[in-house]
Amino acid sequence: MKVAQLREMSEIELNQKLADARKELFNLRFQMAAGQLENTHNIKRIRQDIARIITIREEQKLSPEEKQMVKEARSEKKPKKEPEAEIQKSKEKKPAKSPKKIEESKLKSVEKAKKAAKKAEDK
Repeated sequence: MKVAQLREMSEIELNQKLADARKELFNLRFQMAAGQLENTHNIKRIRQDIARIITIREEQKLSPEEKQMVKEARSEKKPKKEPEAEIQKSKEKKPAKSPKKIEESKLKSVEKAKKAAKKAEDK
């Protein structure tokens, strides 16, 4: 269901559409529980339609000043993050281990294993 079509409807029509959508969602959920639902994506589509209808119904209740604020907020564009900057930040946070450090950590773990084996033999 398109938003432009919903905005042209009256409150009574929106309430009727909302009731119909909720009944359809109930039926789809019932079919899913019974194992008869073939297209599960319809549930998501109906839930989105319900949310759209409720949102538009609430928008119609707003005063003209509030409607203008909503319109302005929709028209504002958020700045996009630069993906290269995000990649560089993640690289800075986790420096790679040098081969020397890797070798040292292996030696430490071998020494710990030898000590544990020696303690087990002593007992």
